[in-house]
Amino acid sequence: MTDQTRFEADNPFAMNAENATGTSLTYWQLVRARFRRNRYGMLGLFGCLLVLMSAVFSGFIAPYSPHTKDSAALYSPPQMVRMWQPEEGLSMPFVYPYVEEMDMETFEITFKPDVANPISLTLFPKGDDWEWMGMTFSRHLFGGENGNPVHLLGTDNLGRDVFSRMIFGTQITLLMGLLVVTAAGVIGTLVGVASGYFGGTFDLVTQRVVEFLKAFPDLPLSLRW
Repeated sequence: MTDQTRFEADNPFAMNAENATGTSLTYWQLVRARFRRNRYGMLGLFGCLLVLMSAVFSGFIAPYSPHTKDSAALYSPPQMVRMWQPEEGLSMPFVYPYVEEMDMETFEITFKPDVANPISLTLFPKGDDWEWMGMTFSRHLFGGENGNPVHLLGTDNLGRDVFSRMIFGTQITLLMGLLVVTAAGVIGTLVGVASGYFGGTFDLVTQRVVEFLKAFPDLPLSLRW
């Protein structure tokens, strides 16, 4: 028995580096482990997934089509989801419909909740048809009981549901972002490759133009246009 073997056998605390550290992790395993410990990163990931799912399944999440009009609810204010009724106490989620009233002196139209006729919310009711991957469906995530209108974020000047239009709007928002990133990547790659290939005056002029454009702040220009 060698001195090293005798030392490890006599010393219970002796171990080699591999046993002390365990199996080494790859780079991406370390990245995932560190990312999972970041609460803000996980919260941002959850928000991105929520927006992505809203865009993919917008027809199911939105209670109405973005073009459906309710002529009886023009400029209707948002309806708050409630679970407590004054007389019955705790109940299933519901909203109060609004009743229009006109001031005969100022001719101003106001909306007051009709507490006598609450509208219960139901899951998976039938409504406007929507398509997904070539298939047509009529079920939605939620809606008013017996087909009663529910407008969580109110309606616009044409009586269209604002919540439904916002959910469908995520599709256009994500599509525009994808197109902008793709166009920027393609144009930037072509300009960079051409600048490095030709070099000389072309490279000098290209770099100065790019630096001039990047000197302007992006956010004010984006808000301006």
